[in-house]
Amino acid sequence: MAIFIFLFFSVLPEGADSRSAWYLNTITIIETGAFLFASFLCFRNWQSSQIVSGREVWLSIGIGLLLYAGGNIFFYLWNNVFGLDPSVSFGDFFYLLSYVFLAIGMFKAVLPRRLNLDIKQWAIVAIIGVLGIALAVFPSLGGEESAITPTAPPALSTLIGLDAPAWAQEPPLLNSLQPKRRPLNPFPLKRHPPNRRHPPMWLRRNRPPLNRCQPKPMPLNRCQQKPFRWKQKPRPMPLGGPWRRMPF
Repeated sequence: MAIFIFLFFSVLPEGADSRSAWYLNTITIIETGAFLFASFLCFRNWQSSQIVSGREVWLSIGIGLLLYAGGNIFFYLWNNVFGLDPSVSFGDFFYLLSYVFLAIGMFKAVLPRRLNLDIKQWAIVAIIGVLGIALAVFPSLGGEESAITPTAPPALSTLIGLDAPAWAQEPPLLNSLQPKRRPLNPFPLKRHPPNRRHPPMWLRRNRPPLNRCQPKPMPLNRCQQKPFRWKQKPRPMPLGGPWRRMPF
């Protein structure tokens, strides 16, 4: 049941950063219940009178499974209830102890008995062990390398460079034949106001050229000039007109 839920509901939907709460609760309950039921069966075999030898094996495996179930419970409380960082939790202590007791139970089940295996059988056991170790170590090493090596940023030209639209693109032949235009001056010079003392250039160009060889006109003779007349100033008139008023 846990494997079915993990295969069909473990994929994150698009745009989601974490899985839903019901998925974590369901997986934790099913997994922890399976380990508790397995440890109960191991303790029942340990107390069974039908098993003559190997009771300590069932006891060690049962303790290991019970500790692993306790680690799941503490890990769930540490992460979802207390809201603490799950990278280091109180459940790790139970996980380590469970591995120790499971290893002790497996060694007790194998070492007291003599196994007469062929070379091919030992080779198969060794290959299975190496593959299991590689599958357990390789994902962690690949994750560390991908986290350390940063990804290269995209090129600046891909971000800024944009192609011109079709209507603005010109064929290379016509573009090469067209005359080059002067670039626009971002700082144009200020034009001074026209000098009104001198006529404009187009007017000066239309003037008839002055012949320097032509003699200047001679001044007029005194006889040809108009006679000079003295200007007489008007005399002031006496008061009362030209006659004087006689006294009585």
